[in-house]
Formats: sequence, C-alpha cells, structure tokens
Amino acid sequence: MTRNQNQSSWASNDYWMTSVDLAQRAPGLGLVCNQASVNHDFHHAADLFHQHPQINLTALFGPQHGIRGDVQDNMIETGHATDRATGLPIYSLYSETREPSEEMLREVDVIVVDLQDVGTRIYTFVYTLANCMRAAKKLGKKGNRLRSAEPD
Repeated sequence: MTRNQNQSSWASNDYWMTSVDLAQRAPGLGLVCNQASVNHDFHHAADLFHQHPQINLTALFGPQHGIRGDVQDNMIETGHATDRATGLPIYSLYSETREPSEEMLREVDVIVVDLQDVGTRIYTFVYTLANCMRAAKKLGKKGNRLRSAEPD
C-alpha cells in the first residue's frame, strides 16, 4: 500500500492493521505499547488489536509508566496486572525484569512493539524495544516494530 494524501495522518498501527495480511499472522500476538500507541482517531492500540476479529491478542507488555500511561511514578518499578478494558494480562517490563520471560511469551508467537521514542538518554522505550527483540530472537518468536508516523 502506498501512502496517499488521505493516509498522511495515519498512525503506524493504522497502516499495519490494513497492510499486513491478517490471515498470515500467528495465533498469538503480544503487544508492547504505551499511552501514545493510538490510531488516527486516538483509539488505543490495545483496544484496536483486541477488538479486531482476525487478531488473537494474548498479552500486553508495558514499559515504564504502563500501557496506558496510568503508572506515572518515576523510577518506581511496577507489578504485573490485568488490563481493565481487555481483560488481558499486562506484563510490566519495568518490574523485576526488563525483558519478557519465556513464561510471559508462552502464548505469544509475534511481539508487536508500538512505542514512540524521542531519542534522548532518559527515555526507556528504546531499551524496551531492544529487550523485546532480544527475547523474541532467543525464544524463536517473531518481532515487529511499528514505525512512528512521519510528517509530510
């Protein structure tokens, strides 16, 4: 799919959900996301992926500050939880571990990372991305990083 004028404001998850052959997706998808993981209508990626009839979202992974930005205490590790909106497990990657464990990825075949990072040393998201890709490779999972939208 080529980007046209109507798609210029699309977020990366909009593009991914419409351009990737959904039938080819793995049975279990794990989503690494935060409060900026929204589509062009500001719907959260966790909700979009969970509601999509061809996506089997099995787990959510949260970086520092959580998947919805609701864990804002700085430099305080957060525990695992259940997402109220989807009922799915949220594995905190800002907890006793910074990398998904084999147990966390048990029902995940593909890890999709939808994190925006401003590229400064204080942001942990780039490290979360690297740790997730390392775990995917080590455990034989596929990894997919969604690109942030680029202005025209």
